[in-house]
Amino acid sequence: MQVITSTTFPKLHLDDLEDQIVNLSTRINASEYEFLVLLREFDLRQGWKAWGCLDCAAWLTTAAAWCQAPPERKSERPGP
Repeated sequence: MQVITSTTFPKLHLDDLEDQIVNLSTRINASEYEFLVLLREFDLRQGWKAWGCLDCAAWLTTAAAWCQAPPERKSERPGP
């Protein structure tokens, strides 16, 4: 993931900067909606049970922690 700093972009015109912010916000909202739709379907199908979790929230906490783990720990993935 690229870290964005004040030197990442050339000096943009303020209107262009505003357009980029609005565009990014739109993409984030669309991605969040897609995530929630997928998560709802996973919960309805009780996919979290295969991981030995009591509910979808517990699974999400476990899965998110695993996704953020360093590569050497990923072989220790809990679940199926």
